[in-house]
Amino acid sequence: MYMRFGFLLLTLTFSVKLFSGEAIKIRQPKMDHEGVYYFLTNLFGPQSKSVVKKNILLRPSLWGGPCDPYGQVYKNQDGKIQIADEERQCPDEGPSSKLDYYIERDVLAIVLLEKTCAELVNTKDIFKYFLKNLNITELNEANMKVVFGAFFPSKPINQKWLNEAKLEKNWNNVILSLCRTPTWQLL
Repeated sequence: MYMRFGFLLLTLTFSVKLFSGEAIKIRQPKMDHEGVYYFLTNLFGPQSKSVVKKNILLRPSLWGGPCDPYGQVYKNQDGKIQIADEERQCPDEGPSSKLDYYIERDVLAIVLLEKTCAELVNTKDIFKYFLKNLNITELNEANMKVVFGAFFPSKPINQKWLNEAKLEKNWNNVILSLCRTPTWQLL
């Protein structure tokens, strides 16, 4: 009885909003600051951690996600408060944060992603790690598909992107074009 009433109320509310001309927003969740950090550092290797940490991990208010969602704060033998994982501590926000998991990205987050990707691609050792990590050497269609799959593992290759990527003369631009695209962050 109560379930039917709840469903009827939900349907009625949806119908009123739909026919009143009010737009219904459906937000697709994106990776939070930790998700972006681990995704990029897994692709670009351990030397990329400082770049990604500086631009993304230490700026959780731009990317969303609490810094210590499991409350991994404890007292050590001296009675001092300690954090289980120092990378989870929010700067200026203490060991825990009340940030939402999914927030809308603003222009600053987009610019920081662009900056991060450019630094990763233009740092020789980090870029070499990326290529070695994916076991790619020459710039060809098969390897472009591997690189696309690294950023979009569950999506078929975008043919338009592939056609444009074939015109490139070096890997830097190909990888940069994928890295700075925010759609790989969609969950």
